[in-house]
Amino acid sequence: MLFRSSAKFIADVLFPEPYVAPYVGITAARLSFKEHDKTNKLDTSEETDICYNYTVGLLIQLDWIDYQAAKEATLDYGLQNTFLDIYMTQYAKTGNEADPNTETDMLWGAGLRMEF
Repeated sequence: MLFRSSAKFIADVLFPEPYVAPYVGITAARLSFKEHDKTNKLDTSEETDICYNYTVGLLIQLDWIDYQAAKEATLDYGLQNTFLDIYMTQYAKTGNEADPNTETDMLWGAGLRMEF
C-alpha cells in the first residue's frame, strides 16, 4: 500500500457511558501489486489509482464485565474504554479500467479496540 487516509464518525455520545457506539468510515488508498512469474522469471509491479472502501460498524463496550479492573486500568495505564468492534467493509473499484479489480462483497470482521 502506497498511502492510506481514513475518516470515521463514531456516535459515542448516545448514552452517558458509551455502552454501544455505531460508526461509519471511508478510506482512500493507493495500492501497489507485485507479481513473480516463475516460468518466465519475470517480475511485474503495478500501482492503482485511488480506491475507496466503506465501513459500518458497532463498538460494544466491555468495561462492565469487570468494572473494578476497568477503573484500575484507567488509573494505572490511561485505558479509557475497551470495545468489541464488529464491522462490515466493502472495497470499491478504482476509476481506471486498466487497474486490477479491487471491488469486493461486504466483508465481515471483528476485533478488540482499546481507547487510551
